[in-house]
Amino acid sequence: MKEKMREHLKLFKSVSMPGFFGRAFFITFLVTFLLVFIVYNFSEWHRFRVNRELRINQIFNQEKSNLETKVDGEIDYITYRRGEYIDNLKSSLSRSVESAANMATAMWAKYHNVYPEQKVREMILTSLSAYIGPGMRGQLFVNTLDGKSVILPGQGIDKGKNLTSFQDSLGNYVVRKELKLLREKDSGFLEYYNTNNQHLDKIAFVKRVDALGWYIGHRVYPEDFVDEIQKSIVHKLTEQWKNSGDVIFINRFDGTPVIMDGLPYKGKENLLTNAPENKISVFQQELNLVKQNKNSGFFQCSWYNRVRKTSDSILVFVHSVPEWHWIVGGVAYMSDARKLAEVEDQQLKSKYFKTVVTTLVVLSVFSLIFFFFLNFYYKRFYDDINWFISYFRHPKGRYIQTDKIHFKEIRALGDSANTMMTARLRIEDELIFNQRALKHLFNVAPVAMVVVVDEDQIEMANHAFEKLFEFSQQEVIGKSLSSLVCEDASDWISLKDIGKDGNRAGLERELIRYTRTGKKLLVSAIFTLLSSDEGKNQMLHIYRNITDERKREKQLKSALHKAEEADKLKSAFLANMSHEIRTPMNAIFGFTELLGDSDITSDEQQLYITYIQKSGDTLLHLIDDIIDFSKIEAGQLSLTKAPFEVNEALIDLIRLYQKMIADEKGGKVEMRFHPGLPDSLKLNSDVVRVRQILSNLLSNAFKFTSEGHIVVTYEVKGNYVVFKVEDTGIGIAKKNQQLIFERFRQAEPAYNRSFGGAGLGLSICKGLVELLGGEIGVESEFGKGAVFYFTIPLD
Repeated sequence: MKEKMREHLKLFKSVSMPGFFGRAFFITFLVTFLLVFIVYNFSEWHRFRVNRELRINQIFNQEKSNLETKVDGEIDYITYRRGEYIDNLKSSLSRSVESAANMATAMWAKYHNVYPEQKVREMILTSLSAYIGPGMRGQLFVNTLDGKSVILPGQGIDKGKNLTSFQDSLGNYVVRKELKLLREKDSGFLEYYNTNNQHLDKIAFVKRVDALGWYIGHRVYPEDFVDEIQKSIVHKLTEQWKNSGDVIFINRFDGTPVIMDGLPYKGKENLLTNAPENKISVFQQELNLVKQNKNSGFFQCSWYNRVRKTSDSILVFVHSVPEWHWIVGGVAYMSDARKLAEVEDQQLKSKYFKTVVTTLVVLSVFSLIFFFFLNFYYKRFYDDINWFISYFRHPKGRYIQTDKIHFKEIRALGDSANTMMTARLRIEDELIFNQRALKHLFNVAPVAMVVVVDEDQIEMANHAFEKLFEFSQQEVIGKSLSSLVCEDASDWISLKDIGKDGNRAGLERELIRYTRTGKKLLVSAIFTLLSSDEGKNQMLHIYRNITDERKREKQLKSALHKAEEADKLKSAFLANMSHEIRTPMNAIFGFTELLGDSDITSDEQQLYITYIQKSGDTLLHLIDDIIDFSKIEAGQLSLTKAPFEVNEALIDLIRLYQKMIADEKGGKVEMRFHPGLPDSLKLNSDVVRVRQILSNLLSNAFKFTSEGHIVVTYEVKGNYVVFKVEDTGIGIAKKNQQLIFERFRQAEPAYNRSFGGAGLGLSICKGLVELLGGEIGVESEFGKGAVFYFTIPLD
């Protein structure tokens, strides 16, 4: 049994049913096994790759986050130290001025009853001129409480001069601000900012000395004393980052390095002018980033580190300190991130391969179990099939012992085979009767029928064939059908056209055939393959004369097409007109109702009236178009021809559209006018209709042009004036360039929704131009604008 099973399981050799099913089960299992293994491992591989990419992105993002956190921490430190520095300056200012004011007040109290007032004032001024307070930088200034100079060091201003109109380099009225402050309180600070960059330019502290009618003040410029605090910050940052192993850099906006590769820079390189090209490129990225991205951002580049002595791809985060024109940045080396990613990549790979091995072991065990059950059921199936083999090898009358069959489906087949044996003789008798009835039906059928063998030889034909083709039944038997009724060999249907299988359904064609007298017929032909008892391939031809039927159908289709086209155009026109009329009418009714509201203002009332007027103009223009179109269609449009000067008649229309374009297109569309006629030239035509045609073309150019230009030209060519309107709008495809001049048509249906319009304008233009004796056309490409032109005879 095992040997037989092996024999039947030989692929591509066994032709028995057991062998076929054994092979099918084996191939199905093998394919399923491989598919499960491949799909599962592919999903695991995909999950591995996704996890790897996800982890690499996490590592990279973590590096970015850490780098940004560190740099932002240093920015916070710089901001804190700078604020501390400003606070110290203010404290120094207030102490100096308070001390000087106290000294002046004390001297006045001590000496004003001893010496003349003027001498006491001079003594105080002498002391103030030489005064240097605690931590004081620079000299004091003294002004009167009405704004006149008393002491103003280094300004070259005369004593006693009125300073209320004095402005500093930034345009500030310094003394006015000081006096305004002192009118509100005895002392206080004033801060002056550069309006160009909002940076602190200077700080002043002033205090009233009412006994003398003075106020004493002191000003300092923070940037004049910033070097010391900057050096302290640079030292602290380099020490901190050196201990952490990370790299910091600070560059000035002008390209001067402050810290490079984590160390204070003492060289003479300028990263904008005399540095190596790669350094200039990197610095330019830093500068662009802080100026374009709100003072901070990331970028990647290649950099040679002087400390590591290696060139590597780096991730850079920069943040600006605009007040000091600093760019503070930190660097993370991509090689470090890649090394960490490689370690995790190896761990993920190891986990993946373990999963693959486990899957293979599980599937192998399952395969062994499957083959065990397959062998068991295969033996039973093979025994059942052998009963059928024995049944078909013996003469009729032998029955299958169905009680010994294992599978109920095969047992049911055995019952059916036994029943079939009993019914066989009865069926043979019925077949003989049916053949006789079929031959009778063939002869009396109302359609022409003929049976051919060997592709073309007539075996039998019915009475309808004799009547249709005017050949008698007796004379066509054994002759070639194609030679009798077909003149074109390419129009003949052979066996290969419908297949050699006798059970094939028919093939239907409409063909040209000829009668005995040469009359041409259009027939509906059906070709069906038959099987004869002798095993010959027979073909049944069925012919029905449809010559008159097709003529009537063609006439009906033509009439129906015309009616449907007219109905569609009418429906489209009514739908479009209802929409075009409803839109302005809705506006008129809506704004009229709003005018009845007693709460509206006069400006709103005027605005609503303007909207009503515009909607009314739109509705009136639409009604005029409908009337003109109706008159043109009915042939009732009258023309009033008279000589007129072209330039004078059209210039106001051109100016109207120039104003409309300027008002509504926001400067995106330019309208140009190039008249090519002398002012004295007159055109003998209907001036109203010429203006109407040009206005319609300008209206379309205005509607479909969102930017670019609209150009109007006209010139004399022969005995015609040629008018042109050129635009840079959406353009018209070649296939639609004749369609747009038909009634109710636009180039695309979507244009009606996007741009509005009834589709009458160009149809009216075409009708008017032809009535005036001219022609109209268009030159355009889709998306590249259009040039509409029309001609009007001079006389």
